[in-house]
Amino acid sequence: MPTIPNDTSDATRPPGAHKEPPLISLSDPDTPALNASNRETYKYTPLPLRTIRLLHLMPHEDEDAEIQGQLVEYSLERSGGSPALYEALSYVWGDPNNPRKISIDGNKLQVTISLHSALQQIRHTLMTRVLWIDAICINQGDDVEKGQQVGYMAEIYSKASRVIVWLGEPENGCDKALEDICLEVDQRSMSSLEPQVKEQISTLLHRPWFERIWVLQEVAAARHVVLKCGSVEVDGYAFCVALNSQSLGLLEGVSPTVQNVVHSAIYLIQGAAFRSRRVASSSMGRFSLGIRPLGELVEVYHTRKATRLHDKVFALLGMSSDDQIAAGLSPDYSIPWYTLMERLIQVLLGQQVAVATWIDMEMAVIQSRGHIIGKITAVGNPQDRTKQEVTLLLKDQWNELSSVMRWDLPPLAKSARIGDIICFLEGASNPTIARPCKDHFLIIMITAPKLRRSFLTGTQCNLLLVWDWDDTYARIEEGYFEEFMKVRSPDHLSTSTFSWERDTTRALNMAMVLEEVEDYQTAERTLQEFVDNQRKQYGHNSPYLLECEKRLESLRQILKHLDHMQDKSSNGHVADKLYCRNSRQRESWVVRIWAQRDDMQNIAATGFFIRIPGLGKRVILTARSNLIDSRGAKNKILNIGWVENGQFTAYPTVGYDIFVSASGRPDLDTEVDAGYGVIILHSTVDKDISEVGFDFALKLGLDDLQGRYLELFGYEGGQAEPSISSGSCLACWEDSLKHDCLSRPGYSGSPMLMAYQGAYAAVAIQ
Repeated sequence: MPTIPNDTSDATRPPGAHKEPPLISLSDPDTPALNASNRETYKYTPLPLRTIRLLHLMPHEDEDAEIQGQLVEYSLERSGGSPALYEALSYVWGDPNNPRKISIDGNKLQVTISLHSALQQIRHTLMTRVLWIDAICINQGDDVEKGQQVGYMAEIYSKASRVIVWLGEPENGCDKALEDICLEVDQRSMSSLEPQVKEQISTLLHRPWFERIWVLQEVAAARHVVLKCGSVEVDGYAFCVALNSQSLGLLEGVSPTVQNVVHSAIYLIQGAAFRSRRVASSSMGRFSLGIRPLGELVEVYHTRKATRLHDKVFALLGMSSDDQIAAGLSPDYSIPWYTLMERLIQVLLGQQVAVATWIDMEMAVIQSRGHIIGKITAVGNPQDRTKQEVTLLLKDQWNELSSVMRWDLPPLAKSARIGDIICFLEGASNPTIARPCKDHFLIIMITAPKLRRSFLTGTQCNLLLVWDWDDTYARIEEGYFEEFMKVRSPDHLSTSTFSWERDTTRALNMAMVLEEVEDYQTAERTLQEFVDNQRKQYGHNSPYLLECEKRLESLRQILKHLDHMQDKSSNGHVADKLYCRNSRQRESWVVRIWAQRDDMQNIAATGFFIRIPGLGKRVILTARSNLIDSRGAKNKILNIGWVENGQFTAYPTVGYDIFVSASGRPDLDTEVDAGYGVIILHSTVDKDISEVGFDFALKLGLDDLQGRYLELFGYEGGQAEPSISSGSCLACWEDSLKHDCLSRPGYSGSPMLMAYQGAYAAVAIQ
């Protein structure tokens, strides 16, 4: 059999290692058959750095014949940036009991029944097949080598000519259904597809391969994916197109849990067809696909199954955009699970947090000081399994809950809810999303998206957080921390030095956090419930209740004041229609206006869609001075639309009418015309428009705006996107106000938006 020279000489090669033969070859008739009797167990030899083993699977015409192969060393540096001529297998190890024997270099090696079946189906009748298979190509008895090779796996799969997904042996006609659906996806419709085929596909999607955590990296790295069930082999892209087809409806009747699992896999498989055929070089000694930050990957995929708990971290490193090598997260199976969990948390949150982990559980308790910077006030469509849109109410530089932001979160294992808090733990570089329980917090997303500016204002709070990957936590998350600890067997804690605060302190800390996000009613109710429970256990003489009762009285005073303000609101001081409760739409309701005066001077201004129920037309609100000149002559509107990514999109209209108010009360310092005007569009848009736009009141409606937070939205000069100027109200009258927001050219016509109990109101014109 001809060979290809390798850079490693015979003198430096470990004993028993082969030189690299050609990666694909015809069967050599002169090769003697391997002796099947009296064989020793195969012994692995150490591998040089950046080197892997490849299995040369010998051909045979008889499917039931003994599996025979050779292991050959292969340098990862050899292929450069091009795919190598080997295939990588993605499969489930399966039941370790009753293993099967195969022959490697004339010696026996045990493999699982699942892998043995795959080898039988993959083996060619005439050609030697070159494969990378973890159970064979890695010395599973050497944790040091295993950790090193696991670190190469993303690169191994990315350099393979293709990745073969082994779904297992055919059952109930699944192989035939798989073949039919991929061949006829363009010709069939849901009505013509037989129910039996749908049932067979559903059965196929319940196979363990879709639940395994390692498959994510394996198909994420692949340049070409094929799926194999029994003897049937189909293209991965065609399979994904079929599953995503609305007309075929293959996922109808499949449980949402299974759909979520399958969607994450087929998303990665389908993307293989569009990945570069050249492999990116490794950076800082670490190869990674750079798909998401590690914290996000963990939160999305920690419910996946793994042979060892370590794999729930190590299987994600190759997809992470973070650099874990310097942080001590390189694959190392010799360290205990609880140590790895602790290291992971300190990589994600920093070294200042105190961590308690469990010897054999997927959870941790974290203590830290931190700032409460906001809360989630709205969540998007729960049916969208690719992301979750949430709206945040964040604190400003004056510690007021006034700034609105929108995040598109990945499909987290625990979805975010309204009322979840956003906190910045001491030493962390990203915020954390946590859910208030009775006296502690459940981590929903340990590293949320970065924020552009610092929100570290206000009082620091002591936070006791639970990061639990077990879905059963949902049954006890409403309870107290002590109840949680009873369920989670404190005897299995990895350390005896970790201690948490007494229950009274935890209850007071929770009340403080809820006050920080202005959830006074929940704070009062939670603290009152704790006090009642304490009195049942210890009577009225509990020495720890005095501080709780003081805090309760303070909360009741706040609630009394808020009730008084609500009464004023119901008496007409604040009309309900004033508030824009769809504040997440504000970007799409901000438009740019180009106008021309009689003197041919052009004006670039900002306008806002406002809602006038029953009018049946789109209305844009702007400043009076943008629509008429100093003599009262109306300006010519040249264009109205949006600028996004440097591109202008005109609003579809066939005409307009202009109306302006009488000259409003001028600002006392600048003598600016404070009047307003509207453009009523003769729109070509046919859809219902009665609810589009900001709510607006001609009068401010509030007599206590002074000191409150305001935001101005508008196009600044030549800026492509609307930007924000923020400040506070200095003085307030019934029909105008004075503020300290930075005023810049282009902001003319901006409504002031004021935060009030989580809603936004357009209350004034600049």
